[in-house]
Amino acid sequence: MKKYFISVITLFVIGLVAPVQAEDFGITGEELARRVYDRNDGSDAAGRMQMSLVSSSGKETVREMEVFIKDYEKRQKRLVRFLSPASIKGTGLLSSELESGETEQFLYLPALRRVRRVAGEQKDRNFANSDFTYEDLEGRRDVELDTHRVVGREKLLGYNCLKLESVPRDSSKSEYSKRITWVMGDTYLILRTDFYNKKGEPSKRLNVERIEEIQNIWTHRLSVMTDLQSNHQTKLKLLDISYDTGVDDGIFSKRYLEKQ
Repeated sequence: MKKYFISVITLFVIGLVAPVQAEDFGITGEELARRVYDRNDGSDAAGRMQMSLVSSSGKETVREMEVFIKDYEKRQKRLVRFLSPASIKGTGLLSSELESGETEQFLYLPALRRVRRVAGEQKDRNFANSDFTYEDLEGRRDVELDTHRVVGREKLLGYNCLKLESVPRDSSKSEYSKRITWVMGDTYLILRTDFYNKKGEPSKRLNVERIEEIQNIWTHRLSVMTDLQSNHQTKLKLLDISYDTGVDDGIFSKRYLEKQ
């Protein structure tokens, strides 16, 4: 009887610590990551955003920038450029997804009057003193660059979400050891991302605080990136956006980056 009792306890404990299986959620990690990557976000988009840098003491610095995104078959190009204040006006970043799954980026700094390529070893640097690194601003991350698994469920903003863990296949190709994203219901919109540093510690958190359906596309209206060590924050507020307007290809060029 004693031996039988111990066996029952052992089986119970094993059941508690058994790894989460894909069938527990009705979808595999890779399938979920693919649906996030392929979600409907229009063939192109043009808009304006307000970026606010908030120190741990609450001091806030406000900027405004223009944003352009366009799909080229299965690849995407993005451009962000500051419109104000004068001290940063004209600074811009062009990101282009490559067939390899990686992203090429070019930065324009008005003070230097030239465009320079962002090297791989610079991707972990903060862009324009914000809490977003160049890697964060690459846009969509190719599904094949990571391994994925669904690790749980949770509600955010009142919506049911699946939690997706993504770990780089090649640790040298990312500043993060893993990301955990909260993916909203059937829309596959990301509502939160936790970023883990190379030591496996939580380093940053991106929280989406407000969403809106615009032109039948679920869109982030307000997002906040928090550095969990310094408690410094960067808020991104969408001022306006238009989808599927036929954004000009010339915008995604070094020449446009230099345009004042």
